[in-house]
Amino acid sequence: MEASLGRFLADMALDPSRLAAFLEDPDALMKKVNLGEEERLVVHSGDAALMSDWLCTERGGPASAPWNCPMLIQ
Repeated sequence: MEASLGRFLADMALDPSRLAAFLEDPDALMKKVNLGEEERLVVHSGDAALMSDWLCTERGGPASAPWNCPMLIQ
């Protein structure tokens, strides 16, 4: 089962050792936690707006719906 991008990012925010592992070797960590190929591409893009859109879609709604997902990038 693939990990979700939201869970992956939350884990890095809450666990300094996970963030350190990501900074050392992003690909190894993403493979270790079984992050899907599309999610890995989103992370590699470094595009905060794309990540925001992806996270909103994970929550079950279009990123353009303000009641579904607060705007992360202004």
